[in-house]
Order: sequence, then structure tokens, then C-alpha cells
Amino acid sequence: MFDTPTTRENVGPRAQAVYEASIRHLVEPQHTGKFIAIEPESGRYEIGNRILDAALDLRAKLPGKFLHVIRIGHRAAITGVRGRVDYTQQEIDEAQAKYGDYMERGRALYDAEIRHLVEPLHSGKYLALDPDSGEYGIHEDIMKAGFDVDQGMPGKPLILFRIGYETVLPNDGND
Repeated sequence: MFDTPTTRENVGPRAQAVYEASIRHLVEPQHTGKFIAIEPESGRYEIGNRILDAALDLRAKLPGKFLHVIRIGHRAAITGVRGRVDYTQQEIDEAQAKYGDYMERGRALYDAEIRHLVEPLHSGKYLALDPDSGEYGIHEDIMKAGFDVDQGMPGKPLILFRIGYETVLPNDGND
């Protein structure tokens, strides 16, 4: 379908194009609100009630391929609390402050209690962490790390770390 390979930079627009051209009419409106993971080169897709469900199902069938997740019938996969997109500036500021605190607590917990247990043994793998309970999961696949922790606390926001790197990857609990 495409003349050049799919990359991390172009997977989103390509998947959206495939969705609009050949999938939307098959899944809307009966699956509105669910998530669809799309591999744009083949056009293959999987539908799930959660981002992780759709993405992991398709990743199992197409390992190593770039995937993109869309929320069926919505403008974005993650549209906010209960799908709202009409936040006031005060609501946005409050959510950012709360999330910033959550991220800081997660980083502090990781640095104080977890880092020495996982580095360098698991360097390069992903760690999903719930700063409230201290529960965490480690996996080579970022989605599976989050999925392992999410099984015990469905819908709970998690913080994702790439072990041995300084980047903290946000996850707002909607996937």
C-alpha cells in the first residue's frame, strides 16, 4: 500500500489513512468506544475493549511491526476522562499538577527502592510502576510490562520506565 517502510514517525498517519479508507465502515457504529490497533502496511487490525487488549492481540500476530491504536468513533485513542474533550483551563491545570505529583512520587520510589534491584540486570527492558502500591512489572515489551501490572489494578494509572535510561514514559490509565 505504501512506497516506503512504515516508521515510528509515520505509523500514526498511515494507520489513520488505512482506517478511513478500508476499516471505518466495517467497525462503526457497532464498535464505537472500543480500541482498534492497526498495522498499516498489511491493513490487519484487532479490536479490544482496552488499548492493551487490541495492541497485544495484534502484536502477537505481527511481532516487530509498527502499530497504531485508534479509539473507534473518536478523534483520538485517549480522549481524557470518560471521553471528554471540552476541559476548562482550570481542569487542565489541576490535572497536570496532580499528574506531575504522581510522576514525582513514581520517580522517587523507583530511585529509592527499585532501581538497585533491576539495573543493570534488566537494562533496556521496560518497567511499569504504580507509585501508590509499589507494584511493578518488567518486560522487554512496553505493553506487556504495563499489562502485567494492570491485571491486578485495571484502569490504574501507571508510570513506565525504560530501565537504564532516564526517560519516564507517561501512561494515564486509559489504556
